[in-house]
Amino acid sequence: MTARKVGRQTKLDSKLQTRICGLLSKCVTVTDACGVVGIHKSTYYAWLARAEAEAQRLETEPEGTEPYPDETPFLEFLDAVTRAEAKAKEVAAKTIHNAMLPYDVKESKTETFTETRLSKNGEPYEYKKQTDSEVTRSYPGDWRAAVEYLKRRDADQWSERQEISGKDGGAIPIRVEYVDRPPELPPLPSTGGDA
Repeated sequence: MTARKVGRQTKLDSKLQTRICGLLSKCVTVTDACGVVGIHKSTYYAWLARAEAEAQRLETEPEGTEPYPDETPFLEFLDAVTRAEAKAKEVAAKTIHNAMLPYDVKESKTETFTETRLSKNGEPYEYKKQTDSEVTRSYPGDWRAAVEYLKRRDADQWSERQEISGKDGGAIPIRVEYVDRPPELPPLPSTGGDA
């Protein structure tokens, strides 16, 4: 076994990991999450690359091989990030699903009728009548959410595609012309046609 180099102390700890993963699980981008916690996104990706390298090493080693102790935080980070991203995808998928479904809205209404009336002995009094009512309105699901779902799940059937072709459905001729060609490049061969 070869000796391992020891570098400077990493900023990655459980508190920072929790903050990053909490943001990622709320659909915050990696760039924005890194900005919030005060690291550069290259650091984030370096941590993931380090974890993936260690995971790959462990796959090639005999079963039961333990990770290097200084690599364990990065493996845990990779696992936590993977779960946070999956949670964000689940939230987004549920949102689209819920938007597609029809729904009902219950509206409660209270009406109060007030008037001044005279009693049997001619005295005025205030008459109040209160009426409570509840109305349920049904709304269809949002068809746009359903279409987006279908476009992404079954692109062959639902995606908007445009085919661009040349004359009579043939290929589109492309001509590349170099301006200010560097002297070290040889001239382009002639294709024989005027495309």
